[in-house]
Amino acid sequence: MDKLTQGAIGDFAPGDEFTVFSIPAGKFGVSISYEIYFPAEVRRFVQHGAEFLINITNDAWYGRSAAPYQHVAMTVFRAVENQRYLVRAANTGISAVVAPDGRIVSSSGLFERTAVTGTIAANDGLTFYARYGDVFGSGVASGVGIAVLAAIRRYRQKR
Repeated sequence: MDKLTQGAIGDFAPGDEFTVFSIPAGKFGVSISYEIYFPAEVRRFVQHGAEFLINITNDAWYGRSAAPYQHVAMTVFRAVENQRYLVRAANTGISAVVAPDGRIVSSSGLFERTAVTGTIAANDGLTFYARYGDVFGSGVASGVGIAVLAAIRRYRQKR
């Protein structure tokens, strides 16, 4: 990452806890910046009781590029996977409220000074993904691997 960010990140170490915060409106987990790219990390907040999700980020270094749009697109996947509202606050990027079905309810523009508002609801149910993670994808990949090996074996037997 240091090469990509030209030393702007500093010295950080990963935490070993998934803290879920509680307010009267519900319990929430907070991912910071590109942590939103990692579905298994975000789902751990949900497994620990988060009823909605928050993502905070500093997108300034992306400038006016495709990166801020790609970054906010990741929040849609995390909202859908976990069936949670996701609120994103970005300093220069795109702030947004994302519904559990992936709709972006409200959002800001790039480098736009504004307040993004929207109504969210807490959800404490667990989706298949929140419960089991990538087991479906792993199963499909395993099935494809077995099918490829079987095809190679049949091909070799015919020679």
